[in-house]
Amino acid sequence: MIITLSSTGTFGFFGSQTASVQSTYKITSVKVGEVAPNISIFLTNGTSITLDSLRGHPVVLWFITTWCPSCQESESILADDGYLNKLYVKRSLLVTVELYNDLGNTGPSISDFASQYGGNLVQNKSWLLYGTSSLNATYSYDPKEYLEIYYVINSNGIITNTSYTGLVNNINNVLQEV
Repeated sequence: MIITLSSTGTFGFFGSQTASVQSTYKITSVKVGEVAPNISIFLTNGTSITLDSLRGHPVVLWFITTWCPSCQESESILADDGYLNKLYVKRSLLVTVELYNDLGNTGPSISDFASQYGGNLVQNKSWLLYGTSSLNATYSYDPKEYLEIYYVINSNGIITNTSYTGLVNNINNVLQEV
């Protein structure tokens, strides 16, 4: 199955920026079954990584808005119900990425989000990464401006699944795929 995301904005954050973004950046469509487009993620520790640098590990790439109540609740559930440890056992990485500028709304920083909703379980774990995305990365991976959207990427960098219905809602399927 191939899912192609269109560039129609849901919340209007891109709005008039759409043409500017398309002309300024090379926008790559994101499709299940294809290699995940490389992006830079600016981590909470002040460094940055590229998605390509994570090859060799299955990756759950979870784009969120930090002000979204369901994203906050999902982070708490992932930590409290042991799902994060199940990802660890499978040698998978969970990369939680704040969508660019929180899609134009105000929320806690991604660091505060992780501390407040993930608690002690998310502190200093090398397989849990938190960061922010650029406008280009947000536009490429979330052109419809969903409050959260995730991608499951296998160790070869191929996207095997994606959904905007919530990571926690689909966590058992995600755990089977990684």
